[in-house]
Amino acid sequence: MTSVEEKIRELMRRLDRVEAMLEAELEDLKKDLRVIKALLELNAKIVHQTLLVKKVSHLGDVAQYIVRLLYDYGTMNISQLVKALKEERGRGSRTTVIKKLRALKSMGVVEEVEGRRSEKRYRLKGT
Repeated sequence: MTSVEEKIRELMRRLDRVEAMLEAELEDLKKDLRVIKALLELNAKIVHQTLLVKKVSHLGDVAQYIVRLLYDYGTMNISQLVKALKEERGRGSRTTVIKKLRALKSMGVVEEVEGRRSEKRYRLKGT
């Protein structure tokens, strides 16, 4: 074997090692990017929820709790909202929840969706 061939083979081995190292680094970077993306998505959700709660703050704390509950649990009916409010605040009335839902609906924050049979269910608009 000539010295040129040996040098080429040595260079090929080095390139293979460099390629393997780069592939490992790339995998690590992909994992890091997935974690960063998940954190950014979580941050965006928290900011969105905070802005919604702030937007309805003039309606009182019950409206703010309703927004938080719908944000956390998704679609809920009135009974579920009343029960969750009682658990969170120690009290909650159907009448108040219905009034607040109407106000939130008129503001475009909440929308009514079809449930089973004639059940009224609510969710945050755009979710």
